[in-house]
Amino acid sequence: MAITINTDTVKVLLPSATDAQIAIYDGIFDDAETCLSNYPQNMQDLAVALAVAHMIEMSSGGGNKTSETTRQGASASYAFFGGKGLESTRYGQQLLGLPAGQCIIGIFSQPLRFAKSIKPCR
Repeated sequence: MAITINTDTVKVLLPSATDAQIAIYDGIFDDAETCLSNYPQNMQDLAVALAVAHMIEMSSGGGNKTSETTRQGASASYAFFGGKGLESTRYGQQLLGLPAGQCIIGIFSQPLRFAKSIKPCR
């Protein structure tokens, strides 16, 4: 059985989330199914919804926007979040504090999977 994303729970947390944005993350939490099964269904739904809301927030260009201009007139604008990793959004922060969240946070701590499959240049 696969983990299903409760779309309604995600939309309660992040009302701007669309069905298409949520659907992108189908299947991403399947590896956490055994761990999540130790928690009640409503806590499972909340943990998955917080993770999805975090990822949507990170991918939607949110964060604090700022601009800088040099004396010569060059300028740059960019957005940044208030922390690193899961701490950068309120959804990630809540996920870190949720007992069932421990089942999911491993997904966020495994960067460079693609890089491991590339042969080094010589």
